[in-house]
Amino acid sequence: QQVAAARTLYRIAEARADEALVYTPDRLRNAEVAFQTLMQDFVANQFDTVLNTIPQLKPQIEDLVTVTRIEATKEKIAQVEKNIKNLREQAVDVHLPGRIEVMEQLLKEARELFNNNDYDTAKEKSSQGLIENDRIVVAFEQLTEKHIADADAAWETASRTFDKMES
Repeated sequence: QQVAAARTLYRIAEARADEALVYTPDRLRNAEVAFQTLMQDFVANQFDTVLNTIPQLKPQIEDLVTVTRIEATKEKIAQVEKNIKNLREQAVDVHLPGRIEVMEQLLKEARELFNNNDYDTAKEKSSQGLIENDRIVVAFEQLTEKHIADADAAWETASRTFDKMES
């Protein structure tokens, strides 16, 4: 009984770590209430009730974990899609060729894994896509700053040249 309770508590914690509070708050609340009731029955020595409740609680917890993973992974995939769209709209691929394609490949892999019910690996691939997005944004900002500095230097040179020609 204690082992089953520990496993149940672990699975609830796993769902919380996968952000069940964000993606499946009602399921999380229901699972936690059911677990608390189970523990109260255990403390009250109502072992028959506990033994009858565990088989009902287990699928509820598994459903919570699975649905949470699905929703969290869908959100990460959507974020990668959105970031790719934003980078394309900013013409980042013109200035940093090949970089967005890395994100698109990770997105493709994440979708395939998701469609094959490998939510954990799909979430990892999506996270890698988000990390690559951050790298691209930093590189694009650095490139932009370099172009601005170069333009400022060219402006200064042109301004000095013009001033010399006028005098």
